Amino acid sequence: MTATARAREYFEPDSFCRHVMDTLGYEVVQAIRERLGGQEFKIPHPKNLFEGHPLAEALGLDGARALAEQFNGEKVYVPQPMKGATDTALLEAVEAGATNHDLADRYDLTLRHVRRRLAMLGVRNPNHRTPVGRPRSTDRNDVAPKPFSLDQ
Repeated sequence: MTATARAREYFEPDSFCRHVMDTLGYEVVQAIRERLGGQEFKIPHPKNLFEGHPLAEALGLDGARALAEQFNGEKVYVPQPMKGATDTALLEAVEAGATNHDLADRYDLTLRHVRRRLAMLGVRNPNHRTPVGRPRSTDRNDVAPKPFSLDQ
């Protein structure tokens, strides 16, 4: 399953973003979320779009008109994009073999946030990092501690 196909499952089946993804593609959804995320607005008639319209600025005039032809007059909510990396970038990195630690380092996220975002996409990272013990220092006193006893 491709990263875009997995990201498609993230959106609710009847959501605006899912419909846009199915008809116009995932890149259009990402452009709308980056420019208009967190807003609710009414999609105008294609004739009412102009160069300075926020939808035209996000998608270009031709892309905005294509969207307006599909969703003319509908009131929609656009969710905000996730911070750090796109869903597609995370999924592609997992497919390439990146561990959660690698993703956290690469995108400046916490491990918990990486796991949560992957879980929202329905993915459990199969790439594991083998824990490595910290080597003991040679300059400190490496005497084992005495066992604790109540009889002392």
